[in-house]
Amino acid sequence: MNATTAHLDALLHARHIVFVGGAALAKSISACREIGYVGRISIVSRTRAEIGGIACLPSLAALDGVPDAAFVAVRNTETVEVVRELAALGVKACVCHAGGFADAGEAGLEAALLDAAGPMALLGPNSYGVLNYLDGVALWPDHHGGSPVEHGVALICQGTRVCLGQPVLDRALPLAYVVQVGNQVQLDVAHWMDVLLDDPRVSAIGLCFDSLTDVAGFSRAVLKAREKNVPVVVVKASRSDGMGQFGADRIYDALFERYGIVRAASQLELLEILKFLALSGPLTGRRLGVVGCTGADATLAADFAAANRLLLPQPDITCRARLAAYLAPARLANPLDCSQAARVGRQALADCFTQFLTDGLDAGVLLIDYPGERHGTRQAWDMAINAWIDAYSRTTLPMAVVSNFPEKIPAAVCHRLASVGITPLRDLESALRVLDAAVRVSEGWVVTPAAPLAYARQHDDGDDGPASRLPRRTASYRPKPWPSVP
Repeated sequence: MNATTAHLDALLHARHIVFVGGAALAKSISACREIGYVGRISIVSRTRAEIGGIACLPSLAALDGVPDAAFVAVRNTETVEVVRELAALGVKACVCHAGGFADAGEAGLEAALLDAAGPMALLGPNSYGVLNYLDGVALWPDHHGGSPVEHGVALICQGTRVCLGQPVLDRALPLAYVVQVGNQVQLDVAHWMDVLLDDPRVSAIGLCFDSLTDVAGFSRAVLKAREKNVPVVVVKASRSDGMGQFGADRIYDALFERYGIVRAASQLELLEILKFLALSGPLTGRRLGVVGCTGADATLAADFAAANRLLLPQPDITCRARLAAYLAPARLANPLDCSQAARVGRQALADCFTQFLTDGLDAGVLLIDYPGERHGTRQAWDMAINAWIDAYSRTTLPMAVVSNFPEKIPAAVCHRLASVGITPLRDLESALRVLDAAVRVSEGWVVTPAAPLAYARQHDDGDDGPASRLPRRTASYRPKPWPSVP
């Protein structure tokens, strides 16, 4: 790793940050406080006496000590000299927020910026910066809305849309890092993958970009991810050339296939796949057990499963006999009808779920639609969720909860499920695409043209699963406090 890349550690774990700019830095200071930053903050501003309750310094020369990292939010014509001065002071890393460089046809100005940085690690220009939810560090120009985590996914984006949208959405996705690379004048997607993969708390990596600047470096980073059992999921924009031609994009498809990378169809699907990988891990087979409440649920689940090459094996005669004792006259098949849940009770329902899910399956899915708050009690739905959690505690099976419509599972329930390791997903159709992607992670890494690896999955009894399996990642993620389900 070169000196510049090594300096990224100072950016990710900065103990002293200097912000350079004007009144807009108030949001950056709020972002630091929001993420729980406990380090030292300095502000250099020519126009303000104080920002966010912190007294401003008139120049970088007035700094007391050398900051680890800087966030520069001045005009592009001023940015080069500020970066040059930061490098001369010995600051190790810098985020350049301003645009108006190569993104606006000013390639010469961008070259001057790179020269001014010298050995300093330079993120940008045209970058929103970095969020580190693991250690509470934010070099970011706006509110982000995320929560501290103990481990989670790293999101590396070329554009700002997914970086800006995800942290403020209530999706129960454990985010470890968010990096928006901007123009990648010095540090590209591959650099950031390489550095973030050194953190064992990163459970998956999500990438969102238009194109790669260093395919060889990217390939090396992906192989490093393979060695560390960290799945990589990609959304690549610009599928066509604007005239309906997809030739160049097929080259990327071949690259992703070669290195066992799953390509998501959209930014939203990327986030859902990452959530499942972080909370449940890759799937090692296509045999699903689905539990619903209506015949329509069963029909839709069967249709969507077939469309995604997922299997719904039927329970054997012994399993059906045990289920009949509690659930008859409901449909004792896969998908399983739990319309009798309200009269069965939590303990018996948990027993049914456990019996159903230990019948040679690879994952379990509970389909549930909560009623609106104005419709009164949710006791029966809460009981089903509690029974599903009880069953999860008795098996090593990855499990998810989905609804027919995204808004039909309350946010508090989503966060509770995530806190124990069950993945809440948006809706049935997209959820089964996510499960297919989780299988393709395992399938793709098995055929990757690199040295074979043993992916041992630890079971509760201490025995290893098949060697071809990736490890199951049990969640220690804890979101902000939410009301618990009774």
